[in-house]
Amino acid sequence: MVHIKHNSVVVQGVVQGANQINSMLQSARDIANNYFLPEFQLPSIVIIGETGKFHCCWRVGKSTLGNIVLGLDPENGKFKTSDSGDSVTQNCEFAPVTIDDSQYIILDTPGFIDSAMPDSKTWKKLGSVINKCAYGIKAVLLVMTAGRYTQSHQIVVESAINFLGYQSLNHIIVVFTKCSKKQIQDPQVLLDGLSTKQKELLERVHDRWIIVPNPDYFESNSPETIENLTKLRKHIASIEDTYTKSIFQSVRDAQQQKLLQLQGEIEASFQAYDQERLVDGDDVAKQRFQERMAKIRAEMDESGAIKATQLAKSNACFSLDTMVTLESGKSVSLNEVKVGERILSHVKDGRLEYSEVYMIAHYNADEPTEFLQISFSNGINKGKLNLTPTHHIRMADGSFQYANRIHSEKSNLLSIIENKLVPTEIVSIEHVIKRGYICVFTHSGTIIADGIQCSCYSNCIPYQSIIHLVLSPLRLYSKMARIQGDGQKMHPYLQILKTVYDLGGMK
Repeated sequence: MVHIKHNSVVVQGVVQGANQINSMLQSARDIANNYFLPEFQLPSIVIIGETGKFHCCWRVGKSTLGNIVLGLDPENGKFKTSDSGDSVTQNCEFAPVTIDDSQYIILDTPGFIDSAMPDSKTWKKLGSVINKCAYGIKAVLLVMTAGRYTQSHQIVVESAINFLGYQSLNHIIVVFTKCSKKQIQDPQVLLDGLSTKQKELLERVHDRWIIVPNPDYFESNSPETIENLTKLRKHIASIEDTYTKSIFQSVRDAQQQKLLQLQGEIEASFQAYDQERLVDGDDVAKQRFQERMAKIRAEMDESGAIKATQLAKSNACFSLDTMVTLESGKSVSLNEVKVGERILSHVKDGRLEYSEVYMIAHYNADEPTEFLQISFSNGINKGKLNLTPTHHIRMADGSFQYANRIHSEKSNLLSIIENKLVPTEIVSIEHVIKRGYICVFTHSGTIIADGIQCSCYSNCIPYQSIIHLVLSPLRLYSKMARIQGDGQKMHPYLQILKTVYDLGGMK
């Protein structure tokens, strides 16, 4: 009897020990999950906007807005703010929020779209943001000052839209800060004082906007604050669905591939945790385990940032399967065109005009690249054109515009029917990922690609005549000697122009 009791005690001790070990291992798994799984399996509400120098003397910044939306103290809430109310966020901060019985995760992003931040830091933040948007984006709160709208502000706005994708226009809510008492009490005063660019932006986002009253003037329970927060919640609830972006999936794929490569390190970390727990105690073991998980997470984010840089910063232009017409009348893919060949570039007075290709400006055979796929119809023909968001495309009125600035409901392009260019309706615009890209320069500066007239140029401000003039030395040189290169590396002259443009000399 005693023997049985002794065995029972032993068994009980073994069971308790096993449970304790399982508990310890579960704790380690929980720690690991915090680094490798989305914290909340919920759609995101993303707060973006200017940082640093743009909020130097006002108390309403991104983080302040996040705290107000959460119903917390503007200065001492979940999201940290500086004395000026500006975000001090260095990494993506988040918190759950409920709006009309639906749960979301609200993200206060670092300044990853701030034009003042170097690229190396900009893209370093990207992996963390994308990981938290894994379940789609419900709304984008674009924080914008109500004061003077400068070129710097415009760059921030366009960077945000480029990063989030064309679809984000259906999810953006503009949030005005730095408003005067008069503007807050009478919003029409605010609207009347907006610049043309700001009014165009409100039109692009279907007139979704609010004001966040400065807490120096208005308490959190003031009628003005309550009215605007109610309006914000209604805007969010009225957005029918969530969206994701193909670049997000590509970045997540890169992160998951890196995670598989690091699987051995993760398993070794679990083993080290178990050994260190016995030798150094639970607290020390847990701290070291967290440090190892953070390092692995950083490597994952780094791989995602590299992929994001490849996708978002490429000077891609057209997909490789874009069709053009040679002077012989033969249709070929742009990938097959050689320097010296003449391709259809314009139609004038019923006459087809061909222009010589003098340079392959950019080329890559297999890099995954994000394109806008524009489906169109001119009443006789239907087609699709794939080009990168900042490539220039010709409008029906003869002007040129960024591809990501056109609207399917009210923009018309120019497509070719026999020997005429005719206004053409845009049926839809979607984001797609395709392998490879190409950009060619013609002496005319234009190209008819997949039946649509486009510019040969991208990225810089879409003033066709100015860009064409700036490139005239390159065209002149090409008449004297064939420009060598396969487009894999940027031509030195183009690199100089890009540097000048990036520094502001051509903006």
